[in-house]
Amino acid sequence: MKFFHLFILTFLLRVTLVAQKKPEIGLVLSGGGAKGLAHIGVLEVLDEVGLKVNYITGASMGSIIGALYAIGYTGDSIHKIAMSEKWEILLTNQVSLEYLPPEEKSEYGQFNLELSYENKKLNTPNGLLDGHLLGLELSRLTLPVSDRKKFTEFPIPYKCVAANIEKGTVEILDSGNIVQAISASMAIPSLFKPVEFNGMFLIDGGVLRVFPVSELKEMGADIVIGVNVSAGTLPAKKLGSIPSVLFQSIFLAGSVDFLKQKKNVDYLIEPPLSNYSAADFGKVDSLIKLGRQQAELLRPSFIQLKDSLEKLYPGQYTRNVVLPVKKDISYVELEVKGLKKYPETYVLAGLKLPKEGTVNIEDLNININLLVATRDFRKISYETIYEKERNGNKLLIYVQESSRYTAQMDINYNTLFKSSVILNLTARNLGIQNSKLVSSLNIGDNIRIKAAYKIYVGNKRMGQICAGTFFDQFDLPSSPGNGSVLLFSKLQKMNQYGFNLQYNQRVSTNLILLSSLARDFYSIKTLIDANEDVTHIQSNNYALNAGFLYNSLNITNYPTAGWKVYLNASQILNYKYRFVDNNNEEINSDQVMTAIGKQNAPNKDFQQIYLSVSNCFKIIRKTIFLNSFYSGLTFNTPVTYSHFYKTGGLRENFIGNVPVAGMKEFSHRSSPFLMNNIVSYQPGIQQQILKPFYLILRTSISAISDQIENIDFGSNQVEKRINGISLTTAYNSPAGPLEFSLIRSNQFRDYMIYVNFGYNFFNR
Repeated sequence: MKFFHLFILTFLLRVTLVAQKKPEIGLVLSGGGAKGLAHIGVLEVLDEVGLKVNYITGASMGSIIGALYAIGYTGDSIHKIAMSEKWEILLTNQVSLEYLPPEEKSEYGQFNLELSYENKKLNTPNGLLDGHLLGLELSRLTLPVSDRKKFTEFPIPYKCVAANIEKGTVEILDSGNIVQAISASMAIPSLFKPVEFNGMFLIDGGVLRVFPVSELKEMGADIVIGVNVSAGTLPAKKLGSIPSVLFQSIFLAGSVDFLKQKKNVDYLIEPPLSNYSAADFGKVDSLIKLGRQQAELLRPSFIQLKDSLEKLYPGQYTRNVVLPVKKDISYVELEVKGLKKYPETYVLAGLKLPKEGTVNIEDLNININLLVATRDFRKISYETIYEKERNGNKLLIYVQESSRYTAQMDINYNTLFKSSVILNLTARNLGIQNSKLVSSLNIGDNIRIKAAYKIYVGNKRMGQICAGTFFDQFDLPSSPGNGSVLLFSKLQKMNQYGFNLQYNQRVSTNLILLSSLARDFYSIKTLIDANEDVTHIQSNNYALNAGFLYNSLNITNYPTAGWKVYLNASQILNYKYRFVDNNNEEINSDQVMTAIGKQNAPNKDFQQIYLSVSNCFKIIRKTIFLNSFYSGLTFNTPVTYSHFYKTGGLRENFIGNVPVAGMKEFSHRSSPFLMNNIVSYQPGIQQQILKPFYLILRTSISAISDQIENIDFGSNQVEKRINGISLTTAYNSPAGPLEFSLIRSNQFRDYMIYVNFGYNFFNR
């Protein structure tokens, strides 16, 4: 090694004397996905040595780390950035729930297959991710050099590479929009959508050149420090899965090219990363440590190199790059590009941008996320271009509108509804500007439908005028039928459907006020012990509803913080019912009521209030305390043949369903017709075992009564109080949650299994 460094020093002296050219040091960072985080550890060692780098090139993940270093970030500051990023959100198409309207949070991201219809043809995605969130974060981080369109004018001259998918060539990206350039360099095929950059259609540079050494030499580097974190070609014994074969096929040319490129590297650093994958973004700290450990082996060589060069060129090899401070964008002109369906005023109002002025970058990114959260836009990005004539910047906003028509599909299985296919169709600006039609169909053992046509009002579209409809059908399991009013025979059906007109006012991203006029219909197949001719009860009514929805939960599945509160107060009007036989012929209601008791006749007008409250907070690192409270109350009627609360289950599965830990739906020992009032408290513990696996323990204590005044938590009667417990093992899979629950209550002493796979049709 000493001979090697002596040779280098002699070589440098020769270059100096003969060519009179100061030796330049270049740094090349390979691609490798999450493994590219190991580059940061190497940069920290270079900073500690104080060795100045003159040029930088990078591919894929190396293009991100390299760009930040070239801009002026230190290795330590990049380390802190990497540790603070929420990679699991950053590398998705989803915006954080904090930006979504409260009424859409529970259904966001719950379909795994999506098709769009545009230009008279059905389109499938050409990649899973648009890179919206990553683009915004890169815009924030690269703001200090946003006015430098030539990357070679960065504090450290920089270039990255991408692959031209149309021509099959390596493209050197050295000017233009730095965010777009980096995005193109790391656009992994099938994961990220190809990036259009300067008229080219580009994908991940690692496909053809994962280690851009030749580009570094062309920039003028005489001494090359290379950090390789790519796996190269895997042996046959490690190609035992379809993904591994496909991944190697995609990057095969880049892996072969790497063998040629590394021959021109003087200092090669290859951290031992065989136990890590390109998707291990949850292991930031350990990856950086491995990069540092491998760089430490060359620390003496770097010190010797710096000292040797400093003797020849004092002060010219000490890193002194300072990151420019810039938090605002000032502009004298503004233009929005990409609009087709929506007016510019809508975008500018959402982004809170005047035609000229100054905007804080943090505020702009927040407002962009809020606008994308409406789902009217797939992606919004921006850049500034200096206008010499006006002596100021022009702010360009680029929007990609969501397709006017989208179709989504998913599958679900749960113990109550069995197997089903869920279809969703969304149409934007159908008939009326600023409108959206959302319809869903559940096909399975039970048909379920819901649809809403919304018209948004106001510049910020905070108000909604909505016409909606729904149809719900489910089986009513066998009931022992304790109680003298109505009994169920085995496995009967209940249909409930209705229409409504709504006006909803969004107050914030967490709170929306709700109001509606509804027309409801119910049909229940049942048996009455006093008159076996009655096989169906049919009812209908009008209802005035008012309430609110507050949702600040941090994630949809297995949240760790936040609140969700739903309140609905209903005035039931003109409630009508009738008894019919199998031929749908009405049976004299007076005769039936005489048989079962006049006191069991419902009133025409009555009131109901439903409240559900969920809260969760962290006890220790991965242990979460769950709090749930439900209350369904009925006023001014002794009984109702349709508006009873449907108790049981581990989550709200349909309108009027009150979950009770430990009990399946409709498994209470009394007739459901007596479930007019329920108050339930359900605490629990959620423990994350591994990242996608959870263990959830829930308990419940509930009081049930036909009349409010009879609610008694101290009652020893099983018909009036429910004690339950459930233990759930859950896997938060990419296709949706997979849950197996063991449940038990005082209603039925035996343990039962409750299963759910996939996202549910009903979400509030």
